[in-house]
Amino acid sequence: MPTRQPHPTRSPFAGAAGHAQATAAAPAAGLPRPADAPAPADARAAAGAPALGGTRVLAAPTGGCPAGRMRPPPGRRARRTVGAVAFLILGLALGLPAAATAATTAATTGNAAAAAPGTTTDPAKAAAGYLARQLVDGTHYVFDFDGTTPDFGLTADGVFGMAAARSSGTALTAATGWLAANAAGYIDPTGAFGGPFPGSYAKLALVAEVTGRDPHAFGGVDLVGKLAALECPASGRADCAAGETGLFKNTTTDGGFPNIVTQALAVLALSRSDIPADHPDAAAVDFLVGQQCSNGGFPSLLPEPGAACVSDVDGTAFAVQALVAAGRDTPAGTALDWLESVRQADGSFVGNNAPNSNSTAVAVQALLAGDRDAAASISWLRSRQVGCTGPPAQRGAVTYTGQYDGNALRATTQATAALAAAPLTTLTAAGAEAGALVLACAATPTPTPTATATVTPTAEPTSSAGAPIPTVTPTGNGAPPPPGLAETNAVNGSAVGLLAALGAGLVVAGAGALVLVRRRA
Repeated sequence: MPTRQPHPTRSPFAGAAGHAQATAAAPAAGLPRPADAPAPADARAAAGAPALGGTRVLAAPTGGCPAGRMRPPPGRRARRTVGAVAFLILGLALGLPAAATAATTAATTGNAAAAAPGTTTDPAKAAAGYLARQLVDGTHYVFDFDGTTPDFGLTADGVFGMAAARSSGTALTAATGWLAANAAGYIDPTGAFGGPFPGSYAKLALVAEVTGRDPHAFGGVDLVGKLAALECPASGRADCAAGETGLFKNTTTDGGFPNIVTQALAVLALSRSDIPADHPDAAAVDFLVGQQCSNGGFPSLLPEPGAACVSDVDGTAFAVQALVAAGRDTPAGTALDWLESVRQADGSFVGNNAPNSNSTAVAVQALLAGDRDAAASISWLRSRQVGCTGPPAQRGAVTYTGQYDGNALRATTQATAALAAAPLTTLTAAGAEAGALVLACAATPTPTPTATATVTPTAEPTSSAGAPIPTVTPTGNGAPPPPGLAETNAVNGSAVGLLAALGAGLVVAGAGALVLVRRRA
């Protein structure tokens, strides 16, 4: 079979493997005051609340000494006055180091535990918020070559990412509705662009299943029934060549661009159906297994007859998830062994001849689907995520290779599901919170006029994308990895020393004042 190339705008594979580019800018978002933060002093007074600490400030009496009370001699008054001043100075001196220590403690502990409303320290939710803000008209993504042509496959991947994070639910629902309303544009049922595409039917069916919709009536289309009708039978279809039994393809010259990914998505979508009669037959799964290379991996494209089988990370990752869903554990296990054998020492996976976030993300999903360890690979992805040192509009995005560019949106759609430790086999949008969250970043404190303390961020190893590099243990769909993106600010050691020295000086000044008073008395 000749190797087929994808249609530039209609291929369902364009949004699956992530080799095209797309980008948009998101507006910066401010950080609102936490609901449980103390109200300003004027607001507390207006509400009739006592001053902080429950104390009152009493007005000093006017008009001289009250009747019946003797005015003390001048020397005693002076000693009392200076003594009070010295006591105040001593208290201030003792309090400054403690206050500095308290300020340092508050600054260093105020990152993950005190995220303001609308913000998050969860990498997956931060990525989902970024995805939501890139939607054109709040509903879909577009190809970047013209900025207007809808990218259906990428929009579906965005739905999967937001669903995996259980966040950005409003945007997720809007994008799902847009896909349903415009399903014909993705499927091409009339064949105007070489459709109907089996990969489009499969991916939309998976969208319906993930979001709790009916794949038999998604946008008025029976996606499952139409997909099943494209499967090559053992006989009776002239366009199906020998050896193609079980392959999902249409009757056009190129068959609607069938490949390993579209076949895997078809098997996966049919396997996930709640209706047993929808499940793929043995022929469909056998065809996918038949494409496995001798080393255990899978290619991405269907090889030409007689050509060498070259394993590919992306093709293998999708095939593994389909085989796991279909209950074919043996070929899935062999493919997982190959994936583990080609994982780089830093946890990344190579695609397009270089380590990248798309290939690493889909490999993570496959490893998780097969109950293999993916912690190092998730950590690598997090090291490619834009953190608090990046521009606000880019925060939460996962870069393709480490620098934010036009590939970031496409990389983030697939990386979000990996950050959430959610494979396609069990992915669901159930319980997704509505808001599109922004990354919680600590504000830089403003030094007070009485101190010359230098305010610096705490030292944390960061990637070139600006995100701290944590260690992650995946915990399954919807269970976020430990917080690690938000950066903290603290008063450094030199500032504490300076405040302590100032306090010591004030103690000496107070003692001197007492000696002077005693001599004059």
